Amino acid sequence: MKRIIFILALICNLTFAICNCSSQWSQVSLPVTGTIQKVQFVNPNTGWSMIKESSTKFTLIRTSDGGLNWTPIFSDSTKVMRFQFIDDSIGYGMGMAYVNDLLLKTSNGGYNWTVMQSSSSYALSGFYFVNADTGYFNAFVFPGYNTYRTTNGFQSYEIVSTEVGGSPSSIFFFKEPYNG
Repeated sequence: MKRIIFILALICNLTFAICNCSSQWSQVSLPVTGTIQKVQFVNPNTGWSMIKESSTKFTLIRTSDGGLNWTPIFSDSTKVMRFQFIDDSIGYGMGMAYVNDLLLKTSNGGYNWTVMQSSSSYALSGFYFVNADTGYFNAFVFPGYNTYRTTNGFQSYEIVSTEVGGSPSSIFFFKEPYNG
């Protein structure tokens, strides 16, 4: 009898846990339509998402309440197509303007972006910042690709690796062993 009560109690606990977990997700409405390209949160409340509305229009939206409400904060053609925020103010972006690839920086949470580097001599393919100043980016430079490092937030950069053929599309570093 004790065994049956224990099994029933276990089933009830598992059922409650499964039902309780599924109720934590809810659908929210976004202020623009399109394909979600990326979502990043720097704390439980503050986050951004890039929405691709068309092949030439990207809109950056922001939340300050954990994703319940979103507000468009930046939309300038394809100027900012990829982004990474370090904290709730400082962020970096990669995009295009006409034929130039752009490396950008924001210091006000994504509302305004400053072009730090612009070039038509390389094709950018990915970037990652390890802190507010130091970051790496990949660029295709015929006949191969280079990996560059900046230690001053894209004000200047140096080549750290040169390879022939292809171009990696992403670059990232693990900040903690096993946890990313």
